[in-house]
Amino acid sequence: MLKMKVEELGSDVGGNDVASTTGDAVVDKEEKNQRRLVRLDQELIEFEERGGFSQVLKDIFNPSDQSSMELDSVFQLKQLCKAYYQKKDQLSKGLVQCLDALANERPQTIKMKRKHFDTSSNNLFTDIEYMRINAERERIKKYQDITKGAAYTYYKILKRLTEEKARFLKENNTLTAKTTDP
Repeated sequence: MLKMKVEELGSDVGGNDVASTTGDAVVDKEEKNQRRLVRLDQELIEFEERGGFSQVLKDIFNPSDQSSMELDSVFQLKQLCKAYYQKKDQLSKGLVQCLDALANERPQTIKMKRKHFDTSSNNLFTDIEYMRINAERERIKKYQDITKGAAYTYYKILKRLTEEKARFLKENNTLTAKTTDP
């Protein structure tokens, strides 16, 4: 009875045995595996023709294109260090220039402080603060005078140029009016 049930279950609608369809599936799987193995063998042969692992290692350690180099962490670290040292160099040059300017200005600053040094009050800290503030006020006034003078000169030159341009245009208009027929 069990054997009959297995035989009934073993046949499908078309009368084909399940065992024969499973055999076909196994054959299909084997063919797919064979095709896959052939394709992998072809890819491996092409890989070896292009240089194989030695070429891959060469490309990894010595990238030829810029995009590959930018992906390299060592390249990025080199670029970061390069930017750091460039910025450091720029800041140090600026600091040296600033210190030179302060050193050049220091004698005048000391003269201004000496000029405003007054010990009339009994509080030394107050006297020193007043001396520093008054010297700074004098220095600012000096630079304001310089900038005002420069601005005045600039506007004077600008006014003169505009007047010259207006006069030049007027002369050109009169010349063209004389040379053209009405």
